[in-house]
Amino acid sequence: MRPEILAPAGSMDALKAAVHAGADAVYLGGSRYGARAYADNFDELTLIQAIEYAHIYGVKVYLTVNTLFRNEEMKGLYAYLEPYYRAGLDAVIVQDFGVMYAISVWFPDLPIHASTQMTITTPYAYNLLKDYGVTRIVPARELSIEEIARLKQYAAIPEVEVFVQGALCYCYSGQCLMSSFIGGRSGNRGRCAQPCRLPYQLKDADGNRILTKGEYLLSPKDLCGLEAVPDLIRAGVDSFKIEGRMKKPEYVAVCTRAYRTMTDAVIEGNDTKPLIEQLRSEMAEVFNRGGFTKGYYYQKNGADMMSTLHNGHCGVPIGTIQMIKRNQAYIRLSQNVGKGDILVVPNGKESITLTCNVEERAGQEICLNLPKTKEPIQGKNVLRVMKQSLEQELGSYVNEEKEIFLSGSIQLRLGKNAEMVVSVIRNGEEIHVTVEGDCVEQASARPLAENVVREKITQTGGTRYRFADFKVLFDEDVFYPLKSLKELRRQAISKLEEQILQRDKRTCLQKDTETILQQRAVNVSEQTENRNVIFVSTKEQLATASEQREHFARIYIDMQYFDTKDIEDMIRTKQKVYYALPAVLRSAMLQEWNTLSWKDMYGVVIRNLDELAYLKLIGFPGKVITDYSVYAMNDIAAGWLQQQFPEVIVTLPVELNQKQLQNMNIISGELEVYGYQQLMVSAQCVQNTTGGCNGNNTRCYLTDRLNKQFFVASVCKYCYNLIYNGIPTVVFDIVPESMRRQLDLRLHFINETKEQTETIIRAFLEQSAPEGEKTRGHFKRGVE
Repeated sequence: MRPEILAPAGSMDALKAAVHAGADAVYLGGSRYGARAYADNFDELTLIQAIEYAHIYGVKVYLTVNTLFRNEEMKGLYAYLEPYYRAGLDAVIVQDFGVMYAISVWFPDLPIHASTQMTITTPYAYNLLKDYGVTRIVPARELSIEEIARLKQYAAIPEVEVFVQGALCYCYSGQCLMSSFIGGRSGNRGRCAQPCRLPYQLKDADGNRILTKGEYLLSPKDLCGLEAVPDLIRAGVDSFKIEGRMKKPEYVAVCTRAYRTMTDAVIEGNDTKPLIEQLRSEMAEVFNRGGFTKGYYYQKNGADMMSTLHNGHCGVPIGTIQMIKRNQAYIRLSQNVGKGDILVVPNGKESITLTCNVEERAGQEICLNLPKTKEPIQGKNVLRVMKQSLEQELGSYVNEEKEIFLSGSIQLRLGKNAEMVVSVIRNGEEIHVTVEGDCVEQASARPLAENVVREKITQTGGTRYRFADFKVLFDEDVFYPLKSLKELRRQAISKLEEQILQRDKRTCLQKDTETILQQRAVNVSEQTENRNVIFVSTKEQLATASEQREHFARIYIDMQYFDTKDIEDMIRTKQKVYYALPAVLRSAMLQEWNTLSWKDMYGVVIRNLDELAYLKLIGFPGKVITDYSVYAMNDIAAGWLQQQFPEVIVTLPVELNQKQLQNMNIISGELEVYGYQQLMVSAQCVQNTTGGCNGNNTRCYLTDRLNKQFFVASVCKYCYNLIYNGIPTVVFDIVPESMRRQLDLRLHFINETKEQTETIIRAFLEQSAPEGEKTRGHFKRGVE
């Protein structure tokens, strides 16, 4: 099977570059609802033009609708999608459960791709989504090749798409709130400000500075999966996705070309070792952050996956400075250079940029003028950040249209109308059209010759079309104007284009959109006078919660921070507590889960879609709470969750403000009103990156440029990091009485001492603000 090459298209030029470089499909964003709000994107007219342009070449178009929707935004979704659906849009990429459900009802024949923002890691979630129009899953980028192969083997959904090239998030996609809480720009709303690319200092649990190699401690290198292509093909992957809707067209061209070339070589059984080095080098010239990583395909995490010294394009080494003399640098070349190449010499925190004005081969020495105000250190490496000849070559993918090869024939029979047939192969199927011209006449002087007819018909210069073969069938001594032959060809090709586009177009009957939009979740909260909830992460906090039991209807125990034996003991004694499951479910965790007596659990808190699907599969008999990381930002999403577990209680999102929360039709649910906000869950480990793995559940702090602090917890038994805001979110003293009557209010403790826990509980019961630094989170401001 030949996997699809799926390329990003942040602009029309990028789309053309992808198509001409060999993409089978492109993904792009419209004017709304996409996870790259700051890309150029497409308005309605240009997006329809993009669909038509791609379809002429047999390239599919997938539209990103992969953000979380608020209630008021759901009302515009049908009207937004309808023109693209009519134009033949091939699929939509979604994150929001409500969006997924609505599209599956409104446009049942429109394929839905579950975005990597859904954080899917196991076959359980696949099998849950198959009944809601989902035909393809884009799993979390943190999966190994073995896990991907297992997904493909056991999942009911037919297609699996994986990332092979481009930027990696530090956090599991869809679970990052760091940009949201630092600056109000939510990654779940397509507005990530990339705080993971900023510098941070590291401190231990006592606040002592830890020296690190570089300051970009949360910045991964870009993924380059060329070497994994054979294994991914064997695993059954259906689509290779290239990240980069914010990148320039030349980046799209070089990456698309690389994976087209590599995939074809593997399928055809060619030697790929020399090819890998060539293709990787070309991509590195256009963009790299100090080299590439193979990602998580072959390793869990590690310092070699991180770019702690660089957060942007580094270029490639091309030589070293041998001597500085009279504001001139003498550079010994390790690679060929050409005129117009842009070179950079790192020089402390600054760098010196030079334009190469000569063409020279590796091994030789060149001399370039330096700025008078700056003088680099002898022996410094020189980097090339732009290779002029490669940029010009890649620019041709935008400016020169790829040829489309046709087959055709013409019949010129005396006394009959000229007839021309033109055909093209699309997705293994032949599309053909027939056009008729004027009547063919007897030649009075010079009859038509076959070579003349063929020459005039196949002269398609200035267009994207070329005839791969063309048959001429005609009677002797006939005449037909050469001008009419050209017109016949023009009509045939025009009609063929119409036929290609018409095959993809759909009619759309007006749907009843209001029924879904008026959906509301039902009241399933325990109707007791006491509806308070306490969430604990240590034995000391659990003891305090038990002492204060009369004030709390539910106690949640965070399994991430408790030993498995302690959890098993609590389950065996059938304590009336809820067990909060891990932030991410990975296949290795299932070994632990298989030892647990689920039927004896009073209740659980689930943090991702895989856990929900797992519990549904085993017929979990206890009570179920969805945490805020199982996003229900609109009523349809909350209603969909209750379709899966009718008794589920939904924790409301932390990215809605008070007004937006009150605008939701959830009659009852849960709201976190105190806690250190979890900002990231990462398969990477700060301890491993900076000092090596010690397996000790290390706790440390990150400090940013503004001296704001973030708390890092290593969860070694599940091998991931959790990063929390350094100050707690406190809103219990400002929640209005109407919301108190409607919602269960939760206190969430992470690393608080017994005394701190008691102080917060006392302030909560008194509805008074606790002393100390705090934030109101998004309760007042909300996010973009």
